[in-house]
Amino acid sequence: MTALAIAPASDAADKTAETTRLNHLTSLKKVQEDLDKHTYLRGRYILLPNVSEGGTSTLLRSGHAAHYADMNCVGGYLDGDVSQHGAGNRRIVDGRDPSYGSRSIGLFQTSDNRRRDFATLGTSTTWVKWAEPTAEALRQGCLARESRLSQSVPQLPQIVVTALEVSNSSFLGPLRIELNPQFNALIGGRGTGKSTILEYLRWGLCDVNEVDISDGNRRSDLIAQTLTPLNATVDVHLLLNGVAHVVRRQSSDGSVALRIGAGAFEPCLARDICSLLPIQAYSQKQLSNVGVRLDELRRFVREPIRADLVELQRAFHDTAGAIRSAYSNLVAYRRLEAERLDDERSLRSLTEQSAAIRADLSGISETDRLILNSKPARDSEAETVRSIRVSVSRVRSALVTASDSLKSLRAEDSPNAEVRAAAEALTVVVTRIVGALSDQMNELEQCERSSGAIGNSLSGWQLNHDAFLEQYEAAKARSSTQQGKLDQVTMIEDRARETRERMADRQIKLDVFGDPVEVLANARATWCGLHERQTSLLAAQCVALTELSDGHIRALLAPGGVADLLEERLRASLTGANIRREKIKGVADRIGSAPIAAREAHKILDELEALVRNRDAVDRGALTGLAPTFVELGFSAADLQRVSDKITVDSWIELATTQIEDQPAFSYRLRENEYIPFANASAGQQATALLWALLNLKGPPLVIDQPEDDLDNQILLRVVEQIWRAKESRQLIFSSHNANVVVNGDADLVVCCDYRIVGEQAGGMIKSEGAIDLAPVRQDIASIMEGGKAAFRLRQDKYGF
Repeated sequence: MTALAIAPASDAADKTAETTRLNHLTSLKKVQEDLDKHTYLRGRYILLPNVSEGGTSTLLRSGHAAHYADMNCVGGYLDGDVSQHGAGNRRIVDGRDPSYGSRSIGLFQTSDNRRRDFATLGTSTTWVKWAEPTAEALRQGCLARESRLSQSVPQLPQIVVTALEVSNSSFLGPLRIELNPQFNALIGGRGTGKSTILEYLRWGLCDVNEVDISDGNRRSDLIAQTLTPLNATVDVHLLLNGVAHVVRRQSSDGSVALRIGAGAFEPCLARDICSLLPIQAYSQKQLSNVGVRLDELRRFVREPIRADLVELQRAFHDTAGAIRSAYSNLVAYRRLEAERLDDERSLRSLTEQSAAIRADLSGISETDRLILNSKPARDSEAETVRSIRVSVSRVRSALVTASDSLKSLRAEDSPNAEVRAAAEALTVVVTRIVGALSDQMNELEQCERSSGAIGNSLSGWQLNHDAFLEQYEAAKARSSTQQGKLDQVTMIEDRARETRERMADRQIKLDVFGDPVEVLANARATWCGLHERQTSLLAAQCVALTELSDGHIRALLAPGGVADLLEERLRASLTGANIRREKIKGVADRIGSAPIAAREAHKILDELEALVRNRDAVDRGALTGLAPTFVELGFSAADLQRVSDKITVDSWIELATTQIEDQPAFSYRLRENEYIPFANASAGQQATALLWALLNLKGPPLVIDQPEDDLDNQILLRVVEQIWRAKESRQLIFSSHNANVVVNGDADLVVCCDYRIVGEQAGGMIKSEGAIDLAPVRQDIASIMEGGKAAFRLRQDKYGF
């Protein structure tokens, strides 16, 4: 780029001569004509007139409309920033004022420095996107001002593919393409490798959508034919929020490795790549086929909230585990509680039997009778002592576990002094607590060895108890005439002692469970809350998709969602119960039509659980209040009895942990307030609506092979405007035969593919790559796109523009 300057005249005569030489420059067009006379300047400069808001030097001052309309300039500069322009001047520079020729220009903010301390230098800036700092790059920037000029800090996508590298290919040979973070366009004749490059990229990133699956194995065949025989590898370089990632895939076996930052390559699974490094990609004609594939359409709703849904899925998994554990514990708790109650009844019976036999003893002294009758109380004391000792052992074990856990807390080295200080303080606290726990464990150990405060107390009791046992045995010996009854008492008392020990052990286990009913209720409440969160996210995305498609697509979340999987599992659980299919479907439909499907499902699960828990009542036909929903849905008493027989702990848990996901329904807007099912729209209507939504979505790179398929030129012009905005928030990687997409869309990188052997149309290669402001790239665009340069000139001659 050449900078032009006119030296100041040294005296009045020189100034007059200089003015005379410049008198013929009465318009900017004449300035251009004068400059073009010099071969060293022609094509190497750009004129930027002053278009500031006020003053005598601006081209926007009164009376200069004709000068503005007649000029060849495509840009202008301002003293200061663009906020100075009023509404009228904004209309002029935006090309919306017919009196000024309806011509828009690119604006360059300047900060005219007039201070010695340079305080104002750089306060008003303009960002220009170019490949090389040339006058042509500035001109191209003005011609694509919406895309290449910015008066504020430009926004760039945060997830981008930076390069594609293929070690070798029988079709394209070795290749490496450095990609732009914004709009990349692959052009070339048919069969030159555009689609192949995109397929290599998608294969490297393990991308497969529903449309790919239904379209067969074309990509697999491509890899098998062009890469596998050469044992080639595909490396895809990405940048995720400033962190470099490289995915390497081997064509020999399809294995994948990932390198993050400066780390080493580590093996991983294809699904890991899809989750961490997602893209949205479509092959030729796929956009117009999406409408009949619901799963792919749903991806439009799910993709922007992928991270949230992944986190939700993890929460669902954890909560499902909590429900399984809580219900299993509840079942075990109920079993133990029932067994404890049985033991309690048995103990009451044994105690009364023992008392009755003792009361019937005759021919013994009153002293011996007192001794014999006090045996049950003494046995109860012995059981209490045993419980104390068991509790001591349990507490000591818990302290050992806590101490071991605390010992594992160690401060790691940190370069940050504050962090080191906090870690050292934690170490001091932990050391003190572990020491205290150690002392307590020693004290408990002494208790177990019958020493210490507790041990001393129990030692005294033990002496008294042993003395009583001697008295008891002596009293029994003196009552030999009642030996038969005493033996029976002994047998009953032994059974009572065993029952008390069993009750105590079961109570300890029951105490460990805490309140399993509350634990299960909390886990199930969390489960329902996750469903509501999921529904809220999907509903918001349905609204967003409708807005992003400019209303062409209407996405509505069906109230209640789909309970197909729940119906399937309920049917499997009731196999052999001879329950009519319509009744089971009625249960699923009740859930699916509920405003909050998960809560309705858990209401029905409560009824199933009640049927199982009260199986005896069900067998007696006492069904009142147990399963009102089932009764309302037509289940007879016999049906409910068979249901209670079939539902097991495992099947209930499986039903309770079945996710119910609300699903969106899609329609296409024909005109205001008139919609048809999206699948019934034409291929062009579907492709237009979907492309519109894709270009409005923020997210991962968007890869489309020939997006212009099924779109008419009138729509393409609107799509081009969307491309300008879209590439600020997501990377675009397109192949195209359409000049509107590449040129008017202002591709930031153009990759020109050609035949490896000219004339044979066999094999492909990359002929050139770069930005539109580079002359070789512009020449290749003119020769390749839509009939070549001759076709462009012919259209200009025919239509006059």
